[in-house]
Amino acid sequence: YYPTLSDSMLVQVMYLMTYLKYNDNVLVIRDDCYSTYRYMTKEDVKKIIGVDKTHFARFWKELLKTEIVAEQEDGKLTVSENFKRGCIKKDIGEDTCAIKIFSHCVRYLYEKTEPRSRKYLAMLLRFIPYINVKYNVLCRNPLELDVNEIDLMTTKDMLSLLGLGERQEKRLIDTLFKICFIDKDGSSRSVITIIQNVKDDKIRKFITINPQFYSGYYCNEDIAPIIADKCIKENKALNIDLKENYYENKSV
Repeated sequence: YYPTLSDSMLVQVMYLMTYLKYNDNVLVIRDDCYSTYRYMTKEDVKKIIGVDKTHFARFWKELLKTEIVAEQEDGKLTVSENFKRGCIKKDIGEDTCAIKIFSHCVRYLYEKTEPRSRKYLAMLLRFIPYINVKYNVLCRNPLELDVNEIDLMTTKDMLSLLGLGERQEKRLIDTLFKICFIDKDGSSRSVITIIQNVKDDKIRKFITINPQFYSGYYCNEDIAPIIADKCIKENKALNIDLKENYYENKSV
């Protein structure tokens, strides 16, 4: 998950990945809606990222250093196998899991967010390793398929993950709620939903991710693959049983 990337660079990388050729590892672009796709150049990358010359030089150096992008002799820009655009099940093994991020959502968020505020989008990307592959909730055991065994993470856990203090809990929630995207029906949707629970007179808050933004995928014959057309049921993760006894024997 490239921990050496700054928050702004992480967001820029994810935006750049929306230009991957479908079922290929090469970056492509077209000049307008009437043109055919062509291979992307370094200058194209600079233009779409929309940063100044100094920042882009640092960004490009980091892309090459981390091997996220490689410049080929024929001029093509190829991308690390850690990123893929297209059919997941076709190329991964049965025991492989992944998180699907929908490119139209990433583009909307990047293009509609002020450059100085894009760092907040990185919060969502930092959460990727903690998204349960079946239920789209943030938890400590993201590969767990039994709903009764999922160890949910609280917003305080999220603060710790992001290196923030507990006093910033409200600010974190408010910031995440402001991050919205346009769904396939043309409606504005928040990326997160908050689930609230009380234990020992203490309020605990948990975060679930809207599956239209990104969703888990587990390649296993017992689990139907999660595909985009079936992800439009908003926040299906809320079907998890949140009765009080569910939290008995669970650590805070």
